[in-house]
Amino acid sequence: MWNQAAITNAGREVLASAAAGNLLTIDNAASGSGTVEADALKSCTDVSSRKKTLTVTGVRSSGAGITVEVMLTAAETAYQARQIGVFGHTGTGAAVLLAIFQDADGIAIPSTGDMPDFAYVFYATIQVGNVSSITATVDPSALVTQSQLQNAVSTAVQQLSTRELTLTLDKDDWEADGDFYTQTVSCEGMTANSKAAAGPAADSWIAAQEANLFPPVPGAGALSFKSEYRPSADIDVIVHIYG
Repeated sequence: MWNQAAITNAGREVLASAAAGNLLTIDNAASGSGTVEADALKSCTDVSSRKKTLTVTGVRSSGAGITVEVMLTAAETAYQARQIGVFGHTGTGAAVLLAIFQDADGIAIPSTGDMPDFAYVFYATIQVGNVSSITATVDPSALVTQSQLQNAVSTAVQQLSTRELTLTLDKDDWEADGDFYTQTVSCEGMTANSKAAAGPAADSWIAAQEANLFPPVPGAGALSFKSEYRPSADIDVIVHIYG
């Protein structure tokens, strides 16, 4: 999934400027429903059949390059997101399409009427070295206020106890369930009244993203997981149990 990607021609110039010491700003991202030939991606200046400007929720640099965290949410009209583009600039230059990611199948984005709380996080990694200064324009609509966060934390501390454990989703234990694949694993400490939050361990991020792993559904003594595609490798999941 998302096995076609390219740094655009315009993006190479901006990233070269950033590698020379100029501040790189990630402005935003966008989704599109169209596709182009793989060798034409580097010439793109925008996503094909643009559908929505996406929320950037974070950015970080590492030895692998720059990773931009992009959130896709429900749209006014449902569509299939087959391209995701990241836009940025250096200095006083205009924002350009830095990199573009493409998948022929893409992600089904529901309408706000069908799934108003839908959210899918896409991690766009742009391979570039020597970028020492980077910032991002983060959409405030994706954030809570400080008072809301403090109230939520205060309530959680008062009402919930938290336990952390790591589960392994064996690649051979997934079962076909209609258009999806499911796996239920034992989870010590889970009760019918417990809540759970889970995310893949660092070395399982790629496998989880390729499979489009969904959040788990808690049950008494177990967690049920669902993925859009059958995972090709074991996935280690870090689970926090509340209550």
